[in-house]
Amino acid sequence: MRRWFLVALWLAAVPAAAADCDPECDGPTEWSKFTSISLRAIDAGSPALAEWRVQFDLRTQDIRIDMDAPGPSGRMKGTIVLVGGRILMAKGLSLPPGAEISAIDTPILGVKLLNGVLGRALPAGAAAIATERALKHREAKAGIRFATPTTEAHMSAPWTAEGKLTKIANGEVMYDVRITGGTHDPFGRKGPPIDTRFTGRYAMAKTPLIDNAMPLEGWTVYAPGAGELKTVAAVREVLEAALNPGTPDRTKNFTGLWKQDCVQVEGLQIKPAGNDGMYSVSYCTASGCVEPNTYRPNTFITGDRRYKVVNDMEIQVQGQSGFTTYQKCSSNPDPLS
Repeated sequence: MRRWFLVALWLAAVPAAAADCDPECDGPTEWSKFTSISLRAIDAGSPALAEWRVQFDLRTQDIRIDMDAPGPSGRMKGTIVLVGGRILMAKGLSLPPGAEISAIDTPILGVKLLNGVLGRALPAGAAAIATERALKHREAKAGIRFATPTTEAHMSAPWTAEGKLTKIANGEVMYDVRITGGTHDPFGRKGPPIDTRFTGRYAMAKTPLIDNAMPLEGWTVYAPGAGELKTVAAVREVLEAALNPGTPDRTKNFTGLWKQDCVQVEGLQIKPAGNDGMYSVSYCTASGCVEPNTYRPNTFITGDRRYKVVNDMEIQVQGQSGFTTYQKCSSNPDPLS
């Protein structure tokens, strides 16, 4: 039977884990406080070893992943950086087109699974270890759901964790843990089993993870105008501009329902978000609209580079394939009224 972790994560392309899944949706644990986690994973019955070192900078939201792992066309060895948690850069890697984010999701899901398992077995974290501690933990009822902003996974009960953890002089923790359990997708369908040995170290990352002055020669940057960017600082400037929500414009009123064609059911609900002139932009269907500030971040629209205001009745909204034109079909933002 094909094993789970290295062959293929049993994932669904949905946002973060479902809201009503307690007690399976664990929050951050004591193990989540470590910002540098080396992770080696090998599935039972498989010779393929995957190695990652995942580092987080909590101030800048940068993530750096050094990896040597199996890929679609052989081993993938190189470095991935997520600048500000949003702009992807890679060096030494040829990431599969359209699936670049999977190279980040896989190791982070591995870290989150390990954090969840250790959080259940040793909730006090490293404080529960004097020098060395054996680990033998089994849960019969509650699985673990773990997610990134772009995907989620579920280890179902019953599951087990066995191994040992060793605390070294500087407070870092070495671990050797075998995790076994089942998997299910978000629709409840049974997936391949987990039987994976994880080894590595929990430590604290030395920051900054990347120097702003670092030249981008040899790096692939997944950002608009990437070819013109010369340094990491320039990437941060692009990110800052992309996240700029624009400026208040009291001469405009964007409140209403906007659609590509007013005969369509689907469209965008734009309505005030607070009293500072910002708007929420939510996707709507016949059954209602998603929660504000989830489909798209709140914005002033005017001056936000993700929008182009053509006139009072027409705007263009940037998506993955470029700008799409929407017309104002109603000044009432309630699609069900």
